[in-house]
Amino acid sequence: MEQASNDPFLARIVALDYYLAPPSPGLDVTFSSLEGTVVELVPIIRIFGSTPAGQRVCLHLHQAFPYFYVPYADDLPTEPVEAAGFLRRLALAINTAMSMSGGMAAAAAATAADATNALTAAGAAGAPGLQDA
Repeated sequence: MEQASNDPFLARIVALDYYLAPPSPGLDVTFSSLEGTVVELVPIIRIFGSTPAGQRVCLHLHQAFPYFYVPYADDLPTEPVEAAGFLRRLALAINTAMSMSGGMAAAAAATAADATNALTAAGAAGAPGLQDA
């Protein structure tokens, strides 16, 4: 039996794309706690390339969801129940905008009600790398 190597896997990226597929249990998110529903499709990034030894590589990268930061203003709800309601409305607005935009987000929104995987209210004060615009 071979021992696992601690050496990193190296590959030169030649091209990449993505596709949407049903989630693989144990590998992907299968339930949306935000929507309270089963996740129908998840994005999977496919990376094509070669190793330093010249072997060809096709890597399927799971759990790579698109993300972005939306500032949570001080005048927005801070009580847990009110904040949860606000975040659900924000998720609905994001899903609607993504379904109208085209691309992967539109495909996910058209086939699954929960294109938004998660929302987290977090303060940015003191967060490294974040600054006011």
